[in-house]
Order: sequence, then structure tokens, then C-alpha cells
Amino acid sequence: MFNAFLSLDIQAEYTLMIVVVYIMCLLMILVGRIVAKIAKIESPYFSLMMSGFEMGMFGYAMFISLYGEEHLGKIAFLAIGQSIFVFTFLISALTSVQNGKQSLGLIIKKFITSPIILSITLGIIVGQFKHYIYDWAFIETTFVFIRLLGSITVPLITITIGYGISIGKDGLGLSLFTIFIRKTFLFIIALIINHYIIGKFLHMDSIYEYAMLIIALSPPAFYFFGSRAI
Repeated sequence: MFNAFLSLDIQAEYTLMIVVVYIMCLLMILVGRIVAKIAKIESPYFSLMMSGFEMGMFGYAMFISLYGEEHLGKIAFLAIGQSIFVFTFLISALTSVQNGKQSLGLIIKKFITSPIILSITLGIIVGQFKHYIYDWAFIETTFVFIRLLGSITVPLITITIGYGISIGKDGLGLSLFTIFIRKTFLFIIALIINHYIIGKFLHMDSIYEYAMLIIALSPPAFYFFGSRAI
């Protein structure tokens, strides 16, 4: 996360996308609740699985493989809205399902002290001064070490997640249905956002449209759901 936001180039006129992505996440929660009611799905996780995106271990890696690390800041910028959503809504909702309602103070504390939020914040701050500090050999070496550590961490965590997933016949139908509903609605919403907001209204580069599609097609956050939802 630090590496992703270290390369972030913030442009004030594009900050509307943070709100747009956040609203998209909320809209998918509503879609999940409506579909669950129609399909009579009782699992409290169904609507939560409709929203949130695994960017650190999937979205960013997919984007880099297609468009290169030099453009990572593009998708990192669009992902700010979903990161805020995860730590202001999704965690609270998921915790409420598992352990009951949490106090507002505890939710704020978790948000502020979250390693992911700290990494995002530190990446943005350091990124604004990276052109001045890259001349320092120690700093450049530290950045290389962080990139190396990040590249090792992702596959190791993914292997661990895959090892812990247990797929049974009883839940396979619901899992496939969840994936189908999530992908279908998110793909449609992403196309609308790309055409009317990113393209016509903000006139952003086309690479932002590709980044939006990768975000929309990414799976739910592994860290919060793991194998439980499967």
C-alpha cells in the first residue's frame, strides 16, 4: 500500500472520484440487500460480499501486469474511496455481524490505527517529497527494500489464503450466485462511471477507465472475509 500511494500524483479536479467510488460501494451494499430479499438469502454476509475490493493482493498486481508500475498511482488514486469505505463502513458492519455493534470511538480508533490507512497516509505524504529525498542513498535503499518486501508478501499471503479456503458442494451454488451478481452489477456501474464521469465530465485519461474496470472486477477484500464467506 505504501508503494502504491508513494507514486500517487494528486490532482484536485479529480478528487470527485473518491466520492464516486465510495457511493458505488454503498450502492452495492443496497443491491446486495435487495437481491438477498428477492432470492430469500439469509446469510448476513451476502450483502457485505457485494462491496469492498481486494486491491493490495489482486487489483494492483493485475493493473501492474497490464499497464506497468509507472501507472500504479492512477488506480491507487481511484482506490482511495473504497479504502475509506472499508474502514468507515465495511469493518463496522462485518464486526457487528460477528460480535455485535461497536462504539463509534472504537471504530474511529481502528480507522486511525489501521496499518493500511497508516500506509496510505505515509505513502501520500512521502510521495509529495520523493523528488527531494531520492538523492539520499539511505532513503533510496529503504524504498528498494520496501518494494522487495512487498513483492514477496503478496504471493505468500495469497498462498496462505488459498490453503485456508474450503469449497463444499453445499455452499458452491451460493458462492457462484454471489460472484455472478457482484460482477454483473459492478461491471455495469463501472461502465456508467467511465462514460459519464471519467470520460465526459472530468475528461480523465483513458487509463483511468481501465483502472476503474479492474477495481470493479476485483474480488471482495480477502483480509476481512477470508474463507468464511466461501
